[in-house]
Amino acid sequence: MASKDVFLVSGGYDGVIRCWDTSGGHAKKTLEYKDSQDAKTKYPVFSLDFSNDGHYLAACSVKSFRIYETDSDKQAPKYVKQEAHKAAINKIGFNYDAKWIYTAGNDKQCKIWDMRTAVCVHTVEARGMINGCLLHPNQTEIVMVDESGFVRVWNISTGTFRLEMCPDDNTPLHCMTISPDGESLIACSKKGNVYIWKYSSTAIQPRLKFHAHDEYVLSCKVSMTNKMLATTSADRSIKLWDLDTMEVTKLIGHEVDMCGTRRSRATAKTW
Repeated sequence: MASKDVFLVSGGYDGVIRCWDTSGGHAKKTLEYKDSQDAKTKYPVFSLDFSNDGHYLAACSVKSFRIYETDSDKQAPKYVKQEAHKAAINKIGFNYDAKWIYTAGNDKQCKIWDMRTAVCVHTVEARGMINGCLLHPNQTEIVMVDESGFVRVWNISTGTFRLEMCPDDNTPLHCMTISPDGESLIACSKKGNVYIWKYSSTAIQPRLKFHAHDEYVLSCKVSMTNKMLATTSADRSIKLWDLDTMEVTKLIGHEVDMCGTRRSRATAKTW
C-alpha cells in the first residue's frame, strides 16, 4: 500500500481495516485492530482518515487510536495510543500538514494530539457525546455536533468556542460535514432533518432546513465540486441532493444500516 496508489479503505465492527484496489475491486491489504495484550481480541473500527499527503492512515476504536504508515508493508502501526479517551472514539482526523491529530468521542471530549509524540496538547468538553467532528478547511476551527443537539465551533488558536447553537430543541445530531470550499456547514439529526449554514470568517448564518429521511441520518458528505450532498440513513437509503435546486436522487438501499467509507486523496473525485 503506497501513498501514490489509488485505494479505498474501510473499517467496521469486525475489527478489520481493508485497503481496496479501486481498479480491481479486491482487498490489497488487511490490518487487524487487535488488542496489544491479547492477539485474539479485535476491536471495532469507528473512524478512519488519511493525512493530506497520503503517507499516514489513522484509525480509532474503543478508547484508543492508531497511526499506520501507508508506504510500509508492516502490519504493525507506527504507534498506538491506548486510553486516549475514557469511552469510544467516534472521530479522528489530521490537520493539513499532519503535524497533529484530533479525536472526539463518547466521553464528551475533543482532543488534539502532537503527531510526533502522541501527547495530548489540547482538550475541550462538549455538552454530550460527540457524534461528529471535523476540522474546517481554514485549519483553525474544529466543528463538532453532539448527542445533546448542539453544534459547537472551537477556535483552536484562542481555545474558545466561536459559536454554540442548538438547531432543534435538543434533538441529537448524529453527523456533520463541511463543504470543501469551507462555505457550508451541514448537520443531520436523529429525526432525519438536515440543517445547512453559510460559513464565513465573520458569521455562521442559517441557510436551509429540510426533512431528508424517515429515520436518523448516519452520514453526510459534500462533493468536491461543492454542488452535491450525499446522505445515508437508518432507513437504508442513500440520497444525493443538488445544493442549488435541492432536487434529490434516491439510490437503491442496503439490507442493513450503512456507516461510511473513506478514500485516499488520489482517488478520482467524480459524482
